[in-house]
Amino acid sequence: MAAVAELCDPESLQALVAEIGTADNDAALRRLVQALARWPQDPRIHFLHASCLAEDSRYDEATLAFEQTISLQPDYAIARFQLGLLHLTSGRVAQALAVWAPLDGLAEQDPLRLFKQGLTALVEERWQDCIALLHAGIDANALFPPLNRDMRLVIERVSAAVAGERGSAAEQAPQVDSDSARHVLLTEYLTSKTKH
Repeated sequence: MAAVAELCDPESLQALVAEIGTADNDAALRRLVQALARWPQDPRIHFLHASCLAEDSRYDEATLAFEQTISLQPDYAIARFQLGLLHLTSGRVAQALAVWAPLDGLAEQDPLRLFKQGLTALVEERWQDCIALLHAGIDANALFPPLNRDMRLVIERVSAAVAGERGSAAEQAPQVDSDSARHVLLTEYLTSKTKH
């Protein structure tokens, strides 16, 4: 019988999140590497590590860390969304759509599902659908406020492009906001919705 992977206990996880939330990114990454050595099978710590790597613009490493996260916990929706977003902003549209496909199993009004649908509409050049779906996602999203800011930026860029004020709307894919990853992870883990 296979051994059950040891996961970080809730108190240690909250302490870790609080510590990295006040540390600079280099210190946070060092602390997360230590935590991964202790709890290598905990997808939440891999997610925190991936998010900090993305914040540090180490996108290839962040991609691998997000992949490890969802390999350990395939239904980890925010990690799956962030991985797809990294693929999308790196121009790997097919990979983004493949990673996001399971998000269609979320509730119809789940913000991550709506954001995924809106960004899919973006790459398919369905501008009005993109805008409507992203607005719906923002309206439904209370758990990940930094994503609302990012999605508003996409809406602004697409709206401007559609109005002819900028270049092609197809060029308006969202950029990874260096502040968003850490804010998203802190929001998630400092709420009652901690995953186990």
